Amino acid sequence: MNIIEYLKINKEDIETKFKNSFVSKVTMPTKVDLVLTFSRNKTYSLVLSLNSLFPFIKCYEYKNNFSLPNPFLNKIKFRLLNSYLESAEILNDDNIISLNFIKVNDTYDRSNFSLIFEIFKANANLIFVSENKIIEAFRFRGLDSKHPILNEITYLFPAKSLVSKEFKEESLINNYLNNLEKSYLKEKYGSILISLRRKIKSLNIKLEKLNHEKSLDLEHLVYKDY
Repeated sequence: MNIIEYLKINKEDIETKFKNSFVSKVTMPTKVDLVLTFSRNKTYSLVLSLNSLFPFIKCYEYKNNFSLPNPFLNKIKFRLLNSYLESAEILNDDNIISLNFIKVNDTYDRSNFSLIFEIFKANANLIFVSENKIIEAFRFRGLDSKHPILNEITYLFPAKSLVSKEFKEESLINNYLNNLEKSYLKEKYGSILISLRRKIKSLNIKLEKLNHEKSLDLEHLVYKDY
């Protein structure tokens, strides 16, 4: 099975579970993992991971509400919350999947937009597109790039690879998802953990010195008898 075949399976799973329902919750348990919960089939969530080693999209039984503060999260909440998932599709027969939404604002105006997920190792990106124009992105790229990503420019597909590699990361993805809560805790309390490790290292060095001094002092007790 190659990556396109794998994405087609996930695309069908997304539509089966979430099509024709609203986004009810948006969280980011890590700085590269986006989790969408829908009004339909609340047992599952949709995870979009931009991790550099094996980015992926997958429906997963994820029930935690953990989320790290993130400027990008605030932007996508504004766009995605209460949006209606109309369809999912694979673009350009490539590692790109589009989630197509409809949103109705307070004055009952309807707007259509797509959340495009480019699933490329080390270059994964989330891009909001409306009327084929980029309106927001996780990662922006300048005009000097081969695949520029800037607000208000027309979205164009990146150059397509002629080779479709075999997909071998499913076990890695499942393990990644099973440890998503641990990843959240590691990022949330990372600075505290680093501080504690430094303190433990410092205390261990101090303890080693004290034990050495103690052994020397015990050797000197013989002079007391003399």
